[in-house]
Amino acid sequence: MPTPGVVSALHLIVRRFSDPGDKVLIQRPVYHPFGFAAENNDRELSVNSLRQVGKRYEMDFEDLANRVRDPKLKIALLCSPHNPVGRVWRQEELARFAEVCTDHDVLVVADEIHS
Repeated sequence: MPTPGVVSALHLIVRRFSDPGDKVLIQRPVYHPFGFAAENNDRELSVNSLRQVGKRYEMDFEDLANRVRDPKLKIALLCSPHNPVGRVWRQEELARFAEVCTDHDVLVVADEIHS
């Protein structure tokens, strides 16, 4: 379905694939409209913060695995490549993220804005 942009698409997806009171996962620091897509639609944020390792940010897969166990978590918004940390996720990172989420029926939504 065409949309006028990423931000409106995030809002539409959150409304379509979750209910008020459900949770939406984001990875901070992240482009602020990702959080607004949840908060402005009466969803709760679940924040899987990125870890800074030296000068590089990495996903915290242990924390992610704990968060996806919450039955209220319905959607994971993946910023790829990540804005603002500048990470282009490696194939193995994306595969692990997808596996952890799909094993718990969490919908992964990637913006892939620069694909």
